[in-house]
Amino acid sequence: GFISLTTDFTATQSTSANSGASGCDLTWTSSSNQDFIQGYFSPVTGAAATFSFWVNDADENGRLRPAMTFYDADGNSLGNQFSNTYSDDVTDNVEGWFEVTHSVDVPAEAVSARAWVRMYDVKVGGEWAGEATVTIDDWNLTFAD
Repeated sequence: GFISLTTDFTATQSTSANSGASGCDLTWTSSSNQDFIQGYFSPVTGAAATFSFWVNDADENGRLRPAMTFYDADGNSLGNQFSNTYSDDVTDNVEGWFEVTHSVDVPAEAVSARAWVRMYDVKVGGEWAGEATVTIDDWNLTFAD
């Protein structure tokens, strides 16, 4: 149910999980941004959308940023809406799993949406090491009035 919009990363099943038996390891090997998007179009059923997922980001070389794209009745993109929040365990000294949430108002002409994450090469206080891995779990896109 997911699509790799770019080619310099892998998405593999992980034995690490926030809930259930497994999560998803995202490993990227490029300093270019990488995008991982849900393949299915969620019908818009409310005036506000919330995309949440759990992340275990213990790699100081990368971080994730949530985003959503809305589509009109003809399937045309109404643009990307990025969060101002990134995963960032290392610099925040947070251990283990934590939830990342991104909420936006739904554009009036939107009939469907897809949630996605952008991967960034980030080395706080140093240079990119050439690879980063972050684990995600419990991907959820919901709508409310």
